[in-house]
Amino acid sequence: MDSVTSQVDDFNLDDPTLTDNDEAFVMVPVEEQKLSKEKKKHVKRYLSNDGRPEDIFMDDPKDTDVIIPIIGITGAGKSSFINTLLGEDNVARVGHDLASQTDQIQHVVYPHPYERGKRVIVIDTPGFDHTTVDDREILRRIAVWLARSYHADMKLAGIIYLHEISQNNILPVRRNFDTFSKLCGPSAIRNVVLATTKWSDIPEKVGEKREKLLRDEHWKDMLDHGSVMLRYEGTQDSARSIIDQVLTHEPLDAVQIQRELIDLNKILAETEAGRSLYYSLDGLLEAQKITAARLQEQGSVHPEYRRIMLEADHKIRSLLFKFKNLNSPSLSKVKVWLDLESLKLLLNRVYLRKALPIKHFNMKAARYYGPGDIRVEDIAVPAASTGQVKVKVETNAGRLGRKCNFIGICGWGGGLSEFIAVDTKYLHVLPQGVPLEIGACIEPLAVAWYAIKRSGFSAGKSVLVLGAGPIGLFLLKILRSFDPSAIIISSEPATLRRAQALKHGATIALDPRGVNVPQEVLKATGGIGVDIAFDAAGIQAGLDVALPSVRTRGMIVNVAVWEKSPIIDVNLLLMKEISMTGILAYDRVHPELLAAVGSGKIPGIEDLITRKIALEDVVEKGFNALLHNKDAHIKILVNPSGNMLETQPKL
Repeated sequence: MDSVTSQVDDFNLDDPTLTDNDEAFVMVPVEEQKLSKEKKKHVKRYLSNDGRPEDIFMDDPKDTDVIIPIIGITGAGKSSFINTLLGEDNVARVGHDLASQTDQIQHVVYPHPYERGKRVIVIDTPGFDHTTVDDREILRRIAVWLARSYHADMKLAGIIYLHEISQNNILPVRRNFDTFSKLCGPSAIRNVVLATTKWSDIPEKVGEKREKLLRDEHWKDMLDHGSVMLRYEGTQDSARSIIDQVLTHEPLDAVQIQRELIDLNKILAETEAGRSLYYSLDGLLEAQKITAARLQEQGSVHPEYRRIMLEADHKIRSLLFKFKNLNSPSLSKVKVWLDLESLKLLLNRVYLRKALPIKHFNMKAARYYGPGDIRVEDIAVPAASTGQVKVKVETNAGRLGRKCNFIGICGWGGGLSEFIAVDTKYLHVLPQGVPLEIGACIEPLAVAWYAIKRSGFSAGKSVLVLGAGPIGLFLLKILRSFDPSAIIISSEPATLRRAQALKHGATIALDPRGVNVPQEVLKATGGIGVDIAFDAAGIQAGLDVALPSVRTRGMIVNVAVWEKSPIIDVNLLLMKEISMTGILAYDRVHPELLAAVGSGKIPGIEDLITRKIALEDVVEKGFNALLHNKDAHIKILVNPSGNMLETQPKL
């Protein structure tokens, strides 16, 4: 297969194992070049829907440009920051009263301080609290600009968020910041600088108290995940130091809203940032309720209250009209946004004379009573509380993560039931064209994806995977998808699983009972040893193999849960300077994994599904099959609705 070489810039994050001599390149099949063209088609489609003739963009974008948007509430000093940075006046319009001056996206060119010939494009954005432009229109303009830059292959160096320290009312600031953080997404947090401005407008002690409140409460989550907090002192040196801080990080291919609009093909209202701004039915119903109460207190219809009431009614009717005319995918996306009881009230209030029936019925669920005692029973359907949505489970092969616990293990319902009520923040939308059966494999895939991400794997590195159970095989499949030519060795005693390992990505599959695995590893790697070993077995014999098989200054990543505490040869760990780490499940990797699955980057996932059964058969054909005939199965899917025909193992 023909291939081209390109730099790795979207996977090898936080690589602790790279040395000065390591190559950070990957062989990319020619077929993958078409994905970039496909993305550009998505950009054009998005711009044809959301773009306007009056939208402003650069005349001469370059693929070597890096972008730094300046974002913040009106009055935070975005335009002043840019003028001070460049040492010029009137580059960006500056407001000296409460009226917003920046209503369109503006940009200026700043020479890159470290890379000769490159440009830094500093973007002045309107605030989400603009005095004359609706917040949703502001978001649209920012999204369109970012989409155009994505199309031009411009990289995002980072984002600067300016906050006026003299601002006493935190509520509009908080809403603005929430929208901003959702626009960035988790992967961009480390490239964000949170800068406070206008320190000269208030006493130092007052500013310090507010700064501490921002650090300890409002900005704590982003700071904990890598964002940096700085003061902007109003000088050119201060502005340049903030820009320099952003440029210390590797540029990003995209922030969350770009990936949502382009890679996941969402509409603006479906993005995390969009959902924080677009009207919700709950909010509109609450507004009507408050207005009606005020009317009743007044004893008469005040013209202003009547106007507000009519406006809210109009918005609700408009939303409902859109919902009724959705053809695909039925109302699945609406259900994620709305509490079904609120939708019932809405329909009843606006259109219908009598209430719509909302059924309260029982459902089937597998319940754990003790070791070896799992029963399928009829229980009440869970009700969604505030901030939750009730989900009908079609297929299940895993769990939804919740901090260090798991839904279905530590409470909150479980996937082996017909319905489950979960917080909306734990839900992810499958990319278009990805079937539910593949969606049921995303959870274990996420474990493998996260382990590989934490390991610092990049093209050209060699790997040993201990154990060819489900997680071991998922590791092999993802590793192979990232480097078709890598040396990937599997160590697995079971014959059937060794065959599966070779099928799903292993270069060599060794039987540790019949060969000396470390010796075979040294032969395969020219006497050096593998760069990374993944322990997906969780037994002493596996660890005893991993330590001598890893090269000097290599990495061991433990993915397994151990039944017994292992004995570690610490002296060997010391002498070879091996790094050893463990991962628990995953940490906010689902969006990037879903994008990879949706783009076809990880083919053949369906081959890892070895059986499909109904919920009634979960004990005998599910748990018992895995306990007593585990070599014959990788992933067993359970359909709680009972309409999934059983399939035989595909091994």
